[in-house]
Amino acid sequence: MVQSRRFRDSEVMTKNVLGTPAQIFANIPGLLGFFPEESVVFLNFTATTAGTKVRLSLDFASRADITDWRSIDHACDIIAQHKPDSVWALVIAKKTDPFIIDETLDEIVQKAGETNFPLAAIWVTEEIATGTPYFLAGTLTDEDGTSVIPDTGVWEHGTICDVATAVSTKQMVGEGNLPELTRSDVLARFAHGNPYVTLSSSKQKKLTQKARTLVGDIRLGGSSYEVRNLFVDCLDAARDAESETALLKEKDALLSMITLMSDKLTRDLILDIAIERAEDARMLCLAVAKTATGFARHNALCVYVLASIAADAMTHNFAAVEVILKEDPQHVLAQCIGQACMHGIHSELLEACLEGTHELLSDIDGIDDDDDYDDEDEDDDFEEFPYTLYGESAIGGEHPPVKDDESVRSENGGTESTECVGNDTDVAVDTCADGKVRKAS
Repeated sequence: MVQSRRFRDSEVMTKNVLGTPAQIFANIPGLLGFFPEESVVFLNFTATTAGTKVRLSLDFASRADITDWRSIDHACDIIAQHKPDSVWALVIAKKTDPFIIDETLDEIVQKAGETNFPLAAIWVTEEIATGTPYFLAGTLTDEDGTSVIPDTGVWEHGTICDVATAVSTKQMVGEGNLPELTRSDVLARFAHGNPYVTLSSSKQKKLTQKARTLVGDIRLGGSSYEVRNLFVDCLDAARDAESETALLKEKDALLSMITLMSDKLTRDLILDIAIERAEDARMLCLAVAKTATGFARHNALCVYVLASIAADAMTHNFAAVEVILKEDPQHVLAQCIGQACMHGIHSELLEACLEGTHELLSDIDGIDDDDDYDDEDEDDDFEEFPYTLYGESAIGGEHPPVKDDESVRSENGGTESTECVGNDTDVAVDTCADGKVRKAS
């Protein structure tokens, strides 16, 4: 028997809270950053109660290819680890054989029972587009036979609401973006290739050696000022560039930034500035990632993700992490960032990075930042974080042994067909309940 919450008659409590599956489904492109096709999307909710009212707040969304059961199984395992209070599944299938759809529905229900995550219902639709019909394929019942989702009205069938006016879409527009048409389009944003600046292998090796020289000087008693001032100059160039294309032509700034991204220490010494000047850092790091290869490229993408969190523009962050881990499954900082994004602890991630940088500055330059960081409070914040982000781990020091965490990487070293995206929009559903919500165990 699948453990579930007893959500009976749907009722919207405020005009700002969504009240039907049609409204929730319209938010999926904005949540994922693209329009999923031939997919299974899991919407994972946390529940709070006020008397007999229950509000489901969308915690994170998961997606897997409908024809890849291994990916669906992996997504279900991730959901079970997170222990949401309610899970909705939406099968999106226009070209898939109906037999495969039926088989997928059965396998999802079976997997939910095996892993004991609270699957409430499964819907089916051909595509996520305004006005597209959806229907309820099945609901799960509680031990007393109560259906956890109403099987009448808009819960049983309806049409998807206007995607353009969905909460998550509006947030993307506010960030200057729109959902991509396909998942491949999202990944293409982070593809290598600068048509204006070509970096040969020998040239990149010279930049790496320059970074090592900077690090050597620091280890021999030098200061961090040269590294940090060089980064500020690069950010100023990004700020002054009129467009992304113009920035891709800023050869001097790009080569300087590639130098800084070629070593862990020079990378870690500038994270606080990148977080402070998030918009400039995002533009710069994306241009660097398109220009450089290897370690420098991956570090630039990591800093891009951190800056995007600081800029509250996180829609494509998981895709950036996916690209890194596909190219380098052993990249420790990318694994840490991926874990943080999966758990939705974005502010804790930034605080950990800031603390790591300031500890380095304290060791190198004698800068004391104790007033900015309360150790007792930080210990509470990081109690459940799966990696140490400073000291001798992802920030500074050498690479520790890599923890093969399946919630970050699948066995093939990437996350080629599964996404888990934390919800950064105000998406919630109000319902009526029988008085209490049992927490997932």
